[in-house]
Amino acid sequence: MPKEELGTLTTVSLTDAWENEPRDFTPWLKDNIDKISQAIGIQIINPEIEVKTDPSGIDRYSADIVATTRDEEIILIENQFGTSDHNHLGQILTYLSGIKANYVVWIAPNFRDSHLSAIKWLNTNTSEQFKFFAIEISVVKIGDSRMAPLFDVIERPNNWEKRLAGKQHDIVEGQRTERQQFWDMYVQLFPVAENDLGGGGHGATRWREVPGTDLFVARWFWIDGAGLFVRGGRTFGSDPFYEFSDEQQELLASLLVAHNDFEQRPLYKEFDRSIDSAKDWPAAINWLEDQTQAYCRELSKVWKRIP
Repeated sequence: MPKEELGTLTTVSLTDAWENEPRDFTPWLKDNIDKISQAIGIQIINPEIEVKTDPSGIDRYSADIVATTRDEEIILIENQFGTSDHNHLGQILTYLSGIKANYVVWIAPNFRDSHLSAIKWLNTNTSEQFKFFAIEISVVKIGDSRMAPLFDVIERPNNWEKRLAGKQHDIVEGQRTERQQFWDMYVQLFPVAENDLGGGGHGATRWREVPGTDLFVARWFWIDGAGLFVRGGRTFGSDPFYEFSDEQQELLASLLVAHNDFEQRPLYKEFDRSIDSAKDWPAAINWLEDQTQAYCRELSKVWKRIP
């Protein structure tokens, strides 16, 4: 038996959630574009609403939302509150050429079979640079709960999941190569780092042993940031930090100007500038090494004073 009485999921009208499609739903979708990202499996950024699609300025029509991917491909999103119709299909094809979109996302509460066939035909017979999606939107609730939108992708490009998996593999391999290049540069600038511990050539983290202690300074580098924190060895985890008194923990946090969270990532600190490209790496590397040396120095001092 269930622990409590179960509710019934009911579908409500879209207009119960958004009174008007262009005035209410489209701006909401722009502010919640991550929901479409999750539905189709790619990250969508920089959404804009009511984008003019005719470069000449003669055509008065505008696309509901135009956005981009991380790879700067253009995404056209067209939505409607009624059943899919020929007008919207025609608008989509017209807008597609005007803004040179790579992705087309058509959102409606339900689709006619003829329009799903058209989307399927476009995915099959156009170049792979074009990807077409049909997404049915509904709004649901349980009893008196808050309403929640559901996005159901009912038509997508051929072998989309395989293509996503391949793209994700390429991204991961690129990130690994980038991390290797970052740590190679680190060792070139600070040869002492050659003796640091880490997760092999592609790891995101490098560890520097704090002399005379059971502690390590862990430095990390990721796509858009770098930072460091302190932990015990692989055997001890964070247990050695229980040896520090509250006063010693506060002293370390103040000396190192770091976030004092001894239960999660002790003495956590991030590099506060962008490292979007390799030209930014030397500044981050110099900062990481300066911080690492300061951490080792102060941690050794406090560790020696543990009773």
